[in-house]
Amino acid sequence: MKAIHDPSKVDAFALEFHPNAYPLADLVRTISAWGTHQVSFSASSSMLYAVANECLYHHATHAY
Repeated sequence: MKAIHDPSKVDAFALEFHPNAYPLADLVRTISAWGTHQVSFSASSSMLYAVANECLYHHATHAY
């Protein structure tokens, strides 16, 4: 996660997390600190999802 030099260039991603290896709270704090993505997760499937604010704004303001 810390190797991403410019997270604003990443539209969205999903990752499987393992609480014994990386505490979920640390992952969420790291991604939230970027200030570029919205984060959600599913504890039951151990998946974390992040979508860039710009992508969310684009899809919310353009009719399909």
